[in-house]
Amino acid sequence: RGGEKKKKKKKKFKKKKPRRYRFINTLFNTIKSTKKDFEGMFLWSMSIRDSKIIDLLIGKSLANVRIRVSNVCRQTRSGREYRKKICVAAGGKGYIGIAMKNSRNPIAAYKSASRKAKLRITKIRKGYWEKSSGPPNTVKFRTGGRAGSVIVVLFPAPHGFAVKSATNQKKVIIASSVYDCYSKTYGHTKTAYNAIRATFVALTQTFKIATPDIRRITL
Repeated sequence: RGGEKKKKKKKKFKKKKPRRYRFINTLFNTIKSTKKDFEGMFLWSMSIRDSKIIDLLIGKSLANVRIRVSNVCRQTRSGREYRKKICVAAGGKGYIGIAMKNSRNPIAAYKSASRKAKLRITKIRKGYWEKSSGPPNTVKFRTGGRAGSVIVVLFPAPHGFAVKSATNQKKVIIASSVYDCYSKTYGHTKTAYNAIRATFVALTQTFKIATPDIRRITL
């Protein structure tokens, strides 16, 4: 028909990806292009803002371990509110990350705690007792960590010694793939969550002393 006007086609504009996904892509590409080894990320002190980066890089080697589950109570006007507090460790092949979450739904708490643990993941330096034969089995040197009033000190041990520690601390040390070690604790160790945090801090302190093998990586 002559009187009708033709409808103009609207141009389709591509939506820009949000900043978070752009940041993930740039960070993943820089790690992939500069160094194949994931250890370089900790030496450059690059922050991880999404757990998907960890899944892409070392997701297959990680395993989520439930360390402790307890009930938390809060007094309100209507009465007492009970929640589940869950502590989860994500670790494997010399990596460890710990997070805690409390919620009414224990499944949701476990999922969010495992996601947070991946964001807090760090590299642990392992070593030998005397002879450097086979894969490293123990802590590089004596280390210590503190959380609240609890102080945990970790000592290297020979091959086949196993982990001599409390149950919660033992789970954290084994999750970081350290199979021979013994610990000593000070303070009010009845607060289990502080003892777990102190062991995690002690394991992360293995990068405190700059030995010649670290200098080779940075060069």
